[in-house]
Amino acid sequence: MASYNPFAKFRENQKTYLAIVGVMAMVSFIILPIVLQLLDVTQTSGQGRIATCRRFNTKIDDVMLDNLRRGREALSIFYRQLYARMSQLPNIQQTDIFITYQIAAQFENRLSGEQLIQNWLVCRYAEEQGIVVSGDMVVNYLREITRSRITKSLLSDVLHDIGLEYKQIESLIKEELLRNNIVNSEMAVAEVYPPTLRWDWFQRMNRQVTAEVAAIPVSAFASPVADPSNSTLEKFFEDNKYAVYNPESPNSGFSSPLRLNIQYLVSKVEQKTLDSITQEEIEKYYNDNKETLYRKQLRPLTLPNGQPNPANSLFGTGGGTFLPGSNPSFGGGAASRGNIPTFPLLPQPNVPQGVSEQPKEETPTTETPDAAAPSVQPLEQQNVDEKPVEENVDEKPKESSSLKSDSVYRQVAFQAEEKPADVKPAEEKPADVKPAEEKPADVKPAEEKPADVKPAEDKPADVKPAEDKPVDVKLADDKPADAIDDKPIDLSILYSPLSEVEASIRQTLAIKKNQDRVEGARVRMQAYFQEYNKALGSNKDLPAAPNLTEYANEFGLELIETTSPVTLHEALTLPFARDRSALNVLFQIYDTSPVPFMPEVIQGENAVYVLWITKEEKQFVPKFADVRDTVLARWKEVEARPAAKKAAEKIVEQAKTSKQSLADLFKSQSEIKDYKVVETEAFAWKTYGNATETMEAQMYGVPPRIGEVREKGVAEGTALFDNTAIKMAGTDFMRAAYSLQIGETGYALDQSETVVYLIRCIGSTPSDDVLLEKFHNARLSDYAQAGMSEYRYSIYQSWLKQIESECDFKWIRKPNEQE
Repeated sequence: MASYNPFAKFRENQKTYLAIVGVMAMVSFIILPIVLQLLDVTQTSGQGRIATCRRFNTKIDDVMLDNLRRGREALSIFYRQLYARMSQLPNIQQTDIFITYQIAAQFENRLSGEQLIQNWLVCRYAEEQGIVVSGDMVVNYLREITRSRITKSLLSDVLHDIGLEYKQIESLIKEELLRNNIVNSEMAVAEVYPPTLRWDWFQRMNRQVTAEVAAIPVSAFASPVADPSNSTLEKFFEDNKYAVYNPESPNSGFSSPLRLNIQYLVSKVEQKTLDSITQEEIEKYYNDNKETLYRKQLRPLTLPNGQPNPANSLFGTGGGTFLPGSNPSFGGGAASRGNIPTFPLLPQPNVPQGVSEQPKEETPTTETPDAAAPSVQPLEQQNVDEKPVEENVDEKPKESSSLKSDSVYRQVAFQAEEKPADVKPAEEKPADVKPAEEKPADVKPAEEKPADVKPAEDKPADVKPAEDKPVDVKLADDKPADAIDDKPIDLSILYSPLSEVEASIRQTLAIKKNQDRVEGARVRMQAYFQEYNKALGSNKDLPAAPNLTEYANEFGLELIETTSPVTLHEALTLPFARDRSALNVLFQIYDTSPVPFMPEVIQGENAVYVLWITKEEKQFVPKFADVRDTVLARWKEVEARPAAKKAAEKIVEQAKTSKQSLADLFKSQSEIKDYKVVETEAFAWKTYGNATETMEAQMYGVPPRIGEVREKGVAEGTALFDNTAIKMAGTDFMRAAYSLQIGETGYALDQSETVVYLIRCIGSTPSDDVLLEKFHNARLSDYAQAGMSEYRYSIYQSWLKQIESECDFKWIRKPNEQE
């Protein structure tokens, strides 16, 4: 019996089989990709597209966005580590690393996915416009931001610390420089500020408004909104599931935020503690700290080149590391060192700008050709052994520093003494100069100090002796040295008087007395923390947490704790958050990964705290089914915003017609009579705060913050806690309030767009005449920050829209903001 042969069967039907294979190939390689493209399905592990750009034939998806995020993070780590390494250089000054610190701090700010994609688009547009960033430009940039302190060895160490190669960092820096170049050129138009803008910014800082305000929640208009389909609701959830809900933002978010269980003990400054501080203790503290705490600001706020003077900064003049997270041992990968460029050495990186340097012809160095080299030499062509830049400039900073402090001060002093007023009497009696010409031997002394002849003109007979001793004549008439000796400078003007700071010293000493009580509790808590950590690293059971109520009773402290883990915004309701110093620590705790049961002592403004975290619930993305009701409520609230605005417009028209106050109008309307109407204290649109905050903000170019809108009777700084109706006024609220004349009514949504405010202006100070006079005498730099950032941002956004249109760039969905 013959065996079955499959090839014989194939030969019988080979034409049919080949036709089927051909059709399958067409479907796989031609038809299927077209269908997938029409359906907008990517082949990148199921990740959906975020945007498309037809001009550059690019489809942006989550994989590409993740790469952009990684690049940004790599640059942030690089700048942090560069700053950390530079901080450890010998004889380093804050002026040498100030720019590096600023850039490192700038990259600490996280960019959203939308911003990262927009930056990518701007870079591609810049390339199309012919803008090029070379490797030499990157090297020059690194030299510029490090004040020429960077060397090949230093850069190699930084790259080794973070485990990256130079070509990777070079590529990332090129992207940043490419974007900065085109943005700076296009944004030059924003440097021109029309008078109307300047007047508007000035009013934001110098005008105060008083108003009647009524708050109506947007959710009150959500009931008539029909429920959406399940698919619509699911899409709304998917678009916002990675974002954390922020009650201060109009954006939605359904990711469950970080929650912490907080316990803290507090020792408050009581009146009896203040009364126990003696006058001798106050005077001793004042004298011991006069130079460091109570010396008045005598140094300039800015350097001659316009940069902030680091000598006035919060960081002092030491060489320590003050950038959070900077650690020379960060990373651990081995970076390739073969591609690191050689940095041409520049002379005198430490010479203060604005001080002219004298040429030094007598000390030529062998490094001169390198210093003048216009381009970077490859490693194999380098003839000079690498040396830190500071080794080559040790002589010059010393010479320039000895010049600047002495010679500049003496020059100013002499200019102040040699007043040109004495020249006029000499011109009135030129005949008196002739006797000096009869004795040519005396001409030189007369020329050296011609001012000595002027006082002697009243007594011509005494001119000749005066010429013999010109110095004596000047001292006899002017006596600048005697005047200084007879009237020494009163150094007390250099310090704040004790009477002005006595209250704050009493407060400080009272807080110090409370530290002993807090320290006793901290020692006990620290002991448990060590025991807890020891058990955590072994298989032993964790020890039971101590009862802080016992510590509070033993040391006379107050215990405050949360009953369950709370979000940051829930923690802001704790009494702890009312203390500004403690509030800053609270933000830091939620921004970082807190260590359980690690006690932290906080010096507050009116109390001392010892705090720890007992439980942490990390952020996570919930399932749609678990939060469907929350998603539905939020969707309806967003959809109700137009209805809330329409209702507010109706109330504004009624107020305009009736000319009533909001309180009377709301009482007469049954639909709105239950909503509360409050009066405010006078408030400003923008403010820096107290004098210290103003100085620091202006020093670092920080714009003023939005003013606090306090309800009548609410103390300054407590509006967040004590206001009953106005919680988050926001920019729209301020814009509406400042656009109203006295007696007019307007409306605005709050910062989170969950409340609509009805606003009636009832007062404005000072008067327009006073404001105008102050405006004409004010400098632009005093108030420009009140609106400059907003103005430049609006221009930048308009420019971005233009680029998106030209490049046929289209958003498909919001980027995922997953951490």
